[in-house]
Amino acid sequence: MRRLLILILSIVVTLPLTSCGGGGGDGGGSSDKNSPITTIQGPDGSTLTTSVGALNGEASIKLTESPDPSRMADENEALVSKVLLITTSSDDALMGDGTFSLSIPVDGSSVTDTGKLELKVMLTTGIAYPIAGVYDAATGLFKAQVSGVVNGWEIAVVEDPSIQIIQVSSGITPSGASPIAVGVWLTDLDWKTYEWSVVNHTAMTEVEIKEKILPVLWDTSRTLAEAGFRSPKIYIDPRLSPQARVVHLIGGVGPNDGGSHFAAGSITYADGSWTYTEDQSSFSTILLDDDQLSALGQLHINYDQFLNLNQQYGVSLGNIIIHELFHAVQAGYDVRKQQKSLAAYLEGTATPIGQTYQNTGGSITGPSAPSVRVLRPNEHARLYQAVDDPTAPLQYTKQDFFAYVAKRYGNNSFAFTEQMFEYMNTWTANKFDLAAAQYRELYRKATDEAFSAIFKKGLSAVFKEYALDRAYEHGEHAILRSGEETEQNGFGPNHLAKTLFQWNTTDTKGFKELKPETSPSVEFQKIEPLSCYAFYMRVPDQSDSDATGAFPLLFKAEGGEILSSSDSGLKIFAFLEDAYGDMVADGKIEITDISKTVMIPFKEDAVYLTVLIMNCYLEDKNVKVTVSSGPYIASISPNPAAPGDEIMLKGLSFGTSQEESILSLAGEELSEITYWSDTEIHFTLPNNAESGKVKATVNSVSSNEVELEVEEEETDAQPFSFVQSWSKSHFPSGWDPEAATIDFTASVSGQVQNAMNPKISLGDFNVENAKIINISNMKTSEVVTIQGEITMTLSKTTIAPETPTSKYEYTYSNPTLSRYEDGVFKE
Repeated sequence: MRRLLILILSIVVTLPLTSCGGGGGDGGGSSDKNSPITTIQGPDGSTLTTSVGALNGEASIKLTESPDPSRMADENEALVSKVLLITTSSDDALMGDGTFSLSIPVDGSSVTDTGKLELKVMLTTGIAYPIAGVYDAATGLFKAQVSGVVNGWEIAVVEDPSIQIIQVSSGITPSGASPIAVGVWLTDLDWKTYEWSVVNHTAMTEVEIKEKILPVLWDTSRTLAEAGFRSPKIYIDPRLSPQARVVHLIGGVGPNDGGSHFAAGSITYADGSWTYTEDQSSFSTILLDDDQLSALGQLHINYDQFLNLNQQYGVSLGNIIIHELFHAVQAGYDVRKQQKSLAAYLEGTATPIGQTYQNTGGSITGPSAPSVRVLRPNEHARLYQAVDDPTAPLQYTKQDFFAYVAKRYGNNSFAFTEQMFEYMNTWTANKFDLAAAQYRELYRKATDEAFSAIFKKGLSAVFKEYALDRAYEHGEHAILRSGEETEQNGFGPNHLAKTLFQWNTTDTKGFKELKPETSPSVEFQKIEPLSCYAFYMRVPDQSDSDATGAFPLLFKAEGGEILSSSDSGLKIFAFLEDAYGDMVADGKIEITDISKTVMIPFKEDAVYLTVLIMNCYLEDKNVKVTVSSGPYIASISPNPAAPGDEIMLKGLSFGTSQEESILSLAGEELSEITYWSDTEIHFTLPNNAESGKVKATVNSVSSNEVELEVEEEETDAQPFSFVQSWSKSHFPSGWDPEAATIDFTASVSGQVQNAMNPKISLGDFNVENAKIINISNMKTSEVVTIQGEITMTLSKTTIAPETPTSKYEYTYSNPTLSRYEDGVFKE
């Protein structure tokens, strides 16, 4: 992290002198929304002239004499002006479309060498930084420019006999970039110069500066220019030839000498918050404000710090300088921000650019793959913290997203960030005094438009693939730290990398366990855009291993929804895993509808279920998601069961009491419930119960269905007897119809075995093959046996006489009919 992750430089930026006041946005032109250039009068003729737009939102600035001038000059310095206090009405740095000009009267009689004069700016942290300027002996005024001003700054002119100004030309002339028509706030594409003037405040020799400092400044400048980035907003001294930007070489490691402000330490998580812990007590814990450093206007390099700290962690000087220089480039795009709302984009791009420059020998545009800075273990970006979350100190971890984008979509080049910042400028043009969340939404929409133009894939789709790949799939683009992100550490293919969701095992904000046996649900209160949360659960026992089954999950989303026709919205992916946490075959499930119960299928060897919930909205939509298990029957016993038996269901999420819930068998509601809890239901099987499926319905949500077999009781033989009469007419040639009518009367008696309240009737006995006894209301799963006698009487002689009285045994089975004759059954 910058200063936190050992890039411990202060980059301070301003516009080249060729710029002037005007409006931002849309690439140029002034805007009536911008406040005009205003000159603030101070003590003894001192002035502070604002840039256009600096006083937007009715901001105000005062320039007064400091009540405590004693701390401004160091031992070797001479104070040659009054110490002035800048007071503003804003908690943030005031910046506008251009530079702020300072003019401070100097006591000429106290000056011994006008070439040793400089402006010192005491930040609100108590650390003072030098600023190069111009002394006008004729007027006795020292003039300097800064990019902005901060409430509480103290400023004064000092003479420092020890400083040297060293300038050596690299002989490199910028090429390949052509000037374009830009707004006066935006810097040009033409870098104009790669030269630097070093103001040396240390004991380094001129030779050392020429060998160790200037070549790195030249090369990093050229690298950024040739990658297509805008020129940096860093002061170009008009007195120099060839023209050059100003850099201050400072030293020291203490809190009051411009030294290190962070040491290499560690980030720890405890009690819901993150704490930065230093490794070395010799370094200050003062946190410098990035806005203050950006407002100063000139680059500062602490070479002592580099030797004593950065270098010890393997960080090169080129890594540091290109990181900080890139911040000056970013400032040239004039992306509006509020309360550090842009920090994730600023540090998330500068950090991997610096490491990539170091690892590739000076390239940030490929062909070698991008690198992320790795100083200590466990510095991955946590996916439940949004990609654009600007919170310090975690904004530096956002390097993971931009490095991934460069690898997977950018052909190993960071050049895409140039267009990203261009689009951000357009989207935030003339947008003043918005809330941080409003600016972040604009940044997302600008990035989406840039990605769509460059990659033909918008930010929502890119984030979804990033979250899936980094969290679970672990494709070739997803491994950013090969030494640490190994299969042994959870980064194997199709396996959840838990460390991307937790700082330690007590961090349960982004990764939860759903345990329906002990807690009804898991809840994610605030899923921000471009963030991903995860939960897991043990898959319940399958009630019927031979049947295709599923268990229910209930998702409730507030503030957002799944947009299946768009890359935006919520995205939910579930993965069925074996006992080792590896996805089983065909175990990936995209959940596209949570308006009804989501049924998770059973898969062979599945023991766990892991679910990723992503917010892919670009709009400022923070979504609350609650997940619970629906009612699920895991087992039923005894099975089979007999009427009157006490039946026990075991499962999940039945509710602590029955209340309005329903239990049914074969579609019939069961009323004899004897016990109801969240994991068990007991009931008495009714006497008239039939085999069928058992189902619980809780809060209108139905469980899975489980087959219950009801044993059929043996029944005693039931006797029957009845008389049935009918008539039949025949009309052979020459017969009288009345004489041809025969009346039949049958007396039927016998008994029925294995039937429930049988209903019996005799079929037409005078029809060929129609000697049938009709039986209904029986247990059709059983064979029903009927034994009995049929005595037949006729009113007259039959046409084809048959023996009217016989004994028959009829065996009914869905149905069958046999006649018992001569000791054998016949069809």
